[in-house]
Amino acid sequence: MPAAITSALHEPQRRGSVGTPEMEASQPCLGELATAARHSLPITALVFNDAALSLIDVKQQQRGFKANGVRYPGINFADIAEGANWRSYRVNNPRELQMSLKKAMKGTTPALIDVTVDAAGYRAQLEAVRDAPIFATNNSKEKHWYIGLQGHFFSRFIRFKVGDTAMVERFPVLLAGGLGTRLWPLSREIYPKQLMSISGKGSLLQQAAGRAIKIAPPEQVITVTTEAHYRPIRDQLVDVDPALGENILIEPEGRNTAAAIAISAFYAEDRANDAVLLVTPADHAIEDEATVSQAFEGAIYVASLNRLVTFGIRPTRAETDFGYIRQGQKIEATEGAFEVKSFIEKPDHMSAERMIADTDVYWNSGMFVFSANTILHEINRFEPEIFATSRNAFEQRVIEKNITRFTSKDYAKIPSLPIDKAVMERSNKVALIPIDLGWSDVGSWQKLWEISPRDENGVAVTGDVMVEGCRDSLLRSEGRLLACVGLENLAVVETADAVLVANKNSDQGIREIVKRLSALRRPEATRHLNEKRPWGSFKVLMENPGFKIKELVINVGGRLSLQSHQHRTEHWVVVSGKARVTRGDEVEFLSSNQSTYIPANVRHRLENAGPNVLRVIEVQCGNYLGEDDIERHDDVHGRVTNDIN
Repeated sequence: MPAAITSALHEPQRRGSVGTPEMEASQPCLGELATAARHSLPITALVFNDAALSLIDVKQQQRGFKANGVRYPGINFADIAEGANWRSYRVNNPRELQMSLKKAMKGTTPALIDVTVDAAGYRAQLEAVRDAPIFATNNSKEKHWYIGLQGHFFSRFIRFKVGDTAMVERFPVLLAGGLGTRLWPLSREIYPKQLMSISGKGSLLQQAAGRAIKIAPPEQVITVTTEAHYRPIRDQLVDVDPALGENILIEPEGRNTAAAIAISAFYAEDRANDAVLLVTPADHAIEDEATVSQAFEGAIYVASLNRLVTFGIRPTRAETDFGYIRQGQKIEATEGAFEVKSFIEKPDHMSAERMIADTDVYWNSGMFVFSANTILHEINRFEPEIFATSRNAFEQRVIEKNITRFTSKDYAKIPSLPIDKAVMERSNKVALIPIDLGWSDVGSWQKLWEISPRDENGVAVTGDVMVEGCRDSLLRSEGRLLACVGLENLAVVETADAVLVANKNSDQGIREIVKRLSALRRPEATRHLNEKRPWGSFKVLMENPGFKIKELVINVGGRLSLQSHQHRTEHWVVVSGKARVTRGDEVEFLSSNQSTYIPANVRHRLENAGPNVLRVIEVQCGNYLGEDDIERHDDVHGRVTNDIN
């Protein structure tokens, strides 16, 4: 009110409005009302009068505090204003509010509109204000001004009317913690699906990051991943834009999407009061990237209505691996957003066949848009334990070089639930936006085949492959010649250490193979023979009981950690380049055709000391040759002591 009076005194020719919640208006302001009346100031005050929802209640819900102490009985502000010689109106619904606004704006004296609402009525009443012609523009040349709820909420709500979503602090969130076991042997435990390149346009992660930086600055893109995947995830992100390597949230272990989204919301809220999250899995393929940007822009507006936006994909087949969403009524004041009638669990094939015939059913894409405040409120509402433990984990976070880690002790306490189960299927704030953008979760060889270029016989080929008489198959070689004759409906995938031959629909069977490999502690379940590192890469050339032979490729300026091994010795032979070798207290330089020996438990380091790439053959000997037999004593790349990457 003081700001409204000051503005009116300064520019009496312009009528103004001030929006306020009831707890603000209930403070001693009779003098302010009298001042406005005495000077006949052209002010319209809108009081959102909700006896059931005070600002204290809102703060308690936001912060997860118990509701104690204050109960607000309600006041008739229209009577108070009339006593102060204001014109006054008391309204109960959006139609009455718009009519009263028209009357209030016609006069030259102060007017107060007492807007009675319940907890569920704010949005409709605010929409009525926003849709009033006087608020249809935010042009400073107009003969009208307004002061928002608490100086900013009301004005922000009005601003969305003209589509000014560019002013929103948006934070794309890339969920990069999946494993993708159904795409074995390309996808491995420490080199999962999101790191794979399936189209020659970069990995799925890099494609997702590229879409994200078209929506927001790269320094606002949040990536959530696990400690095991952090290094290759960061390396790929930095290749897209160096700033993408800054906001990485590292989980000590995956606790499902509710936890990942909660910590992202706390992180974004810590950086901006009006943070909006644009959540997307990092391992999905999208054909129409322009549509994605447009869809997110529209969803930001819907999210401003205190909504949780989910995107629905029109089904093209009876799919039993996806959840489905049934569309409800159109949401007023939006374009293309709908209520959700129901969420449907992954159906059996017959149920899926029946559903795809309906025009109001969509696949659940796993992509969301919501404000950090709204999603945290709903998580606290339905899963207070997830809210509390995620908040505690966030408060105990460790930040080093813009990388945020969470302690195992705190993070393990967060219940593991998908966000759909925790919130989306239970909230009445969910909004569905159907989109068509050539989407695939690339969750199996069948789905990869569907989005891959195919010849006239339905054969998708990648790599060095010769084909004779094959149909409807996916044939892929990562190195060696693959010759295929008379195959139908198969996935044949060759890698350096494993070959898969399977019906391309055999998702569960592939999962079982990976489980068996893991139980036997076979390295083929967890890693590839050729692996990237911050300093370069290595390739396993041969491995047998008692010894392993590797080729190390160290980039110019590359430097391995100062490390030691408990169970193995190492022999290094320089093939090309110049090496600087630290062994205990000794330092020596080696050139091509020179070698050195590293005993067990001796600290050592290898560095590229020349202007060209350094290539070294490493022979390991010992009774245990696992990559986890490592202790780091110093590392320029910020890796933790026993980080095998």
